[in-house]
Amino acid sequence: MRWVIFAVVGSALALTPIGSSATTDRYVLWSARTAGAQPTPLQLPADLPDGVPQGSAIDVIDRTAAGRLAIATREEVVIENTDGSARVALPIADVYDGRFSPDGSLLVLADSNHHLSIVDSDGTSLRTLAQPAGPARWLGNRMLAYVSALRADLTGTLVVAGTSGRVLRVLGRSFGFPGAPAPSPNGTLIADQCRTQLVCIRSTRAPYRVVARFRGSADTPLWSPDGSRIALNIGGNYTTNTAVGNVKTAKLHRISTPKYIHTDDSVIAWSPDSTTILVQRRCTGERVCSDQVFSERLSTHARRRLTHDNLKWESVRWTKASLTYITPPSA
Repeated sequence: MRWVIFAVVGSALALTPIGSSATTDRYVLWSARTAGAQPTPLQLPADLPDGVPQGSAIDVIDRTAAGRLAIATREEVVIENTDGSARVALPIADVYDGRFSPDGSLLVLADSNHHLSIVDSDGTSLRTLAQPAGPARWLGNRMLAYVSALRADLTGTLVVAGTSGRVLRVLGRSFGFPGAPAPSPNGTLIADQCRTQLVCIRSTRAPYRVVARFRGSADTPLWSPDGSRIALNIGGNYTTNTAVGNVKTAKLHRISTPKYIHTDDSVIAWSPDSTTILVQRRCTGERVCSDQVFSERLSTHARRRLTHDNLKWESVRWTKASLTYITPPSA
C-alpha cells in the first residue's frame, strides 16, 4: 500500500466535477481548482510503515499545512511527511481522533479507551493529557477544549486546559463521545453536545453562559470561517442529516435529508468566504443511493455534485487557493 500525491489546477469557489480515480489500493492526496484537469503526480510515492499488513484498516486523522501527516492503524499512530520522510511510529492502539495544533508543533490523540494523549509533531515527548476524557480541539496553539472525567453514560465536564493538562476553565456538563467540542475560529465560543438532543453554543470567557441552543444529536460541529454559523451532522432514523445553525438568531436550517435509510450525510468543509458548504453522502444500505460529494451555496441552495465515484474524502482543507483532500483505498 502506498501514498501518491496529485495536483489539479484551477480556483476553489466554482468547482467542477473531479473525475473518478482508478486507484483502489492507495491513499491519494488531491488538490482541485476550477480547470478540472486530470491529476498528475507531484511526488514519488512513499511506502507505509513496515509491519502494516496489506489491506489493514488505517485512517488519516489529520495533517498540517506543511504536509505532516498523522496516520492511525489498529496498533499504532504513524507521523510522517507526505514524501515518507521523518517517519516515527507511536505505540498507541485504537486511536479514532487526533488534531495537530494550528502551528503544527503538537498533536493530540484520543483512543477508544478514553485516553487523551499529546505528543510533539516529531514524535517525541509523548505524554498523557487526561483520562478518562473525550477527543480534544485546539484553542490557539497552547490550549485545548475537551470533556474530562467521563462517566459510564459518557457525560463529563467540558473544560479548557493547557498542554500540560492543567484545567484553566470549567464550562459545564457535556457529552464526551463520540464527537469533540468545537471552538469558534476566534476562540470566544464553543459548540458541544450539552444534552442528548441539544447542541449548546457557549462563551469561553467569563461570564460563562450559553448563547444559543440547537436541537439534535450531532457529531463534531463545524464552524464557518467567519464564526457566524455552524454546520451540524444530526443523527436520525438510520440516517444522518445536515443542518446549519445561525449563532446570532439561534435558528437551524436543514440542508440535506437523505431519502433512504442507512445513508449518512456530513458537512466536511466550508468555503473560505463562509457562503458554501461541502456535503459528503455515504450509502451503506440502498443500491439506489450513490456515494457522492456535493457543494451547496446557502443563500440560493444551488447544489453541485463534485464527484462521480465512491471514494471517501478525509482531511479536507478549503482555502482561497485550492481544495485539498485525501481519499483512502476504495477496497
